[in-house]
Amino acid sequence: GFRGMADEEYLKRLGTYSASVWFGKPPNLQPPFLARYGWSCASSSLLRCTCCHVAIYVDIDNRLSRPLCDRAAKIFEGKVRGSHKEHCIWKDNPCPESFEKLPTDYLQVAAEVAE
Repeated sequence: GFRGMADEEYLKRLGTYSASVWFGKPPNLQPPFLARYGWSCASSSLLRCTCCHVAIYVDIDNRLSRPLCDRAAKIFEGKVRGSHKEHCIWKDNPCPESFEKLPTDYLQVAAEVAE
């Protein structure tokens, strides 16, 4: 059914993230959260919506102070939630929050689904 398909699509999006292209990002911008909102990792620090194809470049200078890094991370979190085009299915309809609670080996599971 749709739910199973949605789970598989989520895992495919999750499988686009790897440590080599999505490294050192803040806790609120981790792959399980991003994939819930329809974002896949297109390249280093670049997210792309799988529906409306909007892109977001997420780069936070690690030389910034902790408060500035936190503020930048919050701004990017807002972009993750709000940058979709008007018609996009992900604009107001992310996957359930429970998807973020996958086992810690989610990247391995996601890679297997993506094959």
